Amino acid sequence: MDVSVAGQISAIEATFDHIANPDTLKNLTHPTKPGLSAVEIFPVFPDFELWSTTYTHVIYDADPLLKGTHGEKTVREIKFF
Repeated sequence: MDVSVAGQISAIEATFDHIANPDTLKNLTHPTKPGLSAVEIFPVFPDFELWSTTYTHVIYDADPLLKGTHGEKTVREIKFF
């Protein structure tokens, strides 16, 4: 996944093109329940009151919730500050 600003903008713009396709609804499938089908697509907007709030975008080298080892501790036992 391209996490650069340009890559993120490109991915967001691609979602608009994808949703504009009339076949999108019938081609959507649930990842674990193949019998389910989508019936409607609707927009999801950000919280406009908190839109300007400053935040930090953090990317971990590995998923901190996955169980694994890091030295003598499991990843779940390591505290990230």
